[in-house]
Amino acid sequence: MAIGKTQIRLRMLPHDTAPDRPTEVDLSAVRSGVTEYVLRCPEGRKLEDRVLDVLRVCELAAAKEGVRPHEVVLFTPESEPEPDEFLIAAQLISGETVLGYE
Repeated sequence: MAIGKTQIRLRMLPHDTAPDRPTEVDLSAVRSGVTEYVLRCPEGRKLEDRVLDVLRVCELAAAKEGVRPHEVVLFTPESEPEPDEFLIAAQLISGETVLGYE
């Protein structure tokens, strides 16, 4: 729990994370004032469904924390590649076109 202005972030577990591994929040980030939401998508879930999951969790986090969806940081640790779900969701949240259509 953080008091005052804090960073709200969504982190996605890598797809190769063992399903029996418990979902863990980054405690050092939380101690520094970050409110973290962690998303695990079931194996085999289609990309478009995973993108919608990210968008839904961003909206849920934004509503719960009293911020706008674009203020929720889609966080990926430096040691991991940016998930496609985050790349697409970030464009949708910002209002950019994803497929290049005008």
